[in-house]
Amino acid sequence: MFLKYNFFTILWMGIILLLTLVTGENKANMEYPHFDKVIHLLSFCVLTFFMIIGFTKQDRYSSLRFNANRYAILVSIVYGVLLELLQWFISGRSLKVLDIVSDSIGCILGYYLFVLVYRVLK
Repeated sequence: MFLKYNFFTILWMGIILLLTLVTGENKANMEYPHFDKVIHLLSFCVLTFFMIIGFTKQDRYSSLRFNANRYAILVSIVYGVLLELLQWFISGRSLKVLDIVSDSIGCILGYYLFVLVYRVLK
């Protein structure tokens, strides 16, 4: 049941990983400075949102279910940090502290998005 309810989380994590592995030379030129920070923020907002839903719906791990918000934010932030560390080893990419900050803010916004959607649907 865990994988069933976390399918979109795992899929989204894979998409973020693939985009991380694309070398710097293949990135599109963007006219707006720091636009990549917005992409980081939105990506991790969606990731945390999916993760909270998946963790809440699964019934295999009760601690994970009842603390879904905390675990989702923690796992998402750790994932963002690991991806930034991974970029040290990729040609044309580098570790950027502001990307980690954007990822973390996105995780927190993902939690608030979940709360907002949950209240509207309730």
